[in-house]
Amino acid sequence: MKKTLEHSYCFIRIFFLICVLSQVTYLNCTADTKNQQEGQQLAIVEENFNDFYKKFYSDSLFQVSRVVFPLKGFNSDEYDEELGDKNPPYFWKKQGWHFLTTLEKYYLKIDKKDWVEEYKKVIKHNKDSTVLEKIYIVDSGYIIERKFKKIKGKWFLIFYSYKNF
Repeated sequence: MKKTLEHSYCFIRIFFLICVLSQVTYLNCTADTKNQQEGQQLAIVEENFNDFYKKFYSDSLFQVSRVVFPLKGFNSDEYDEELGDKNPPYFWKKQGWHFLTTLEKYYLKIDKKDWVEEYKKVIKHNKDSTVLEKIYIVDSGYIIERKFKKIKGKWFLIFYSYKNF
């Protein structure tokens, strides 16, 4: 009987030790997960616009992931002159999305026989956590406007206007 009692105490001690170790492991895992989530949130909050901008125009999959679809904007190719101001708002769709480029790679100063097309680009950081990018040809009807906004710490394209009149 004495051996049975000793075995029982031994079993209780082992069971108690397992419970304590399980609880410690659980608390450590929970703390690690919480710290990891907080670290990810801090990393998201710190997304730099210039880094986002470079990746947005160099990675097509990243670009699509950072566009708020359906994307409000304007498309002169779909504009009906007869309707004028009564044209419905235009929304760009994910399906059929064309990779957007920026001035550095694809827009050049183009010399024609009679004229020169000079593309300009302006990037304006606004106080409302938005950034407006304009690409245009001076003294023409060609202008592209893109508006980016930081949403939950990440930059997204929220407006895109293409005018070529």
